[in-house]
Amino acid sequence: MTTDNKKCTTDELEVQVKATSKARFKAGAELSGKVNRISVEVNEDLTEEMESIEVKLVLSRESCVVCDCQD
Repeated sequence: MTTDNKKCTTDELEVQVKATSKARFKAGAELSGKVNRISVEVNEDLTEEMESIEVKLVLSRESCVVCDCQD
């Protein structure tokens, strides 16, 4: 795109993640043991020769249940 003697460029990367699971009844005690986490890390490096950007997304789900497990 050229506007007023300026050359403009746009670079985009769009990432969409969708996860589904079958719904089921969850007792209140079971809900308290479930945690969803999203971690985002962004690093940008600019030099005269190069421009780089790094994006790291970590999506995690943890669910704990009490059991009489024996090793």
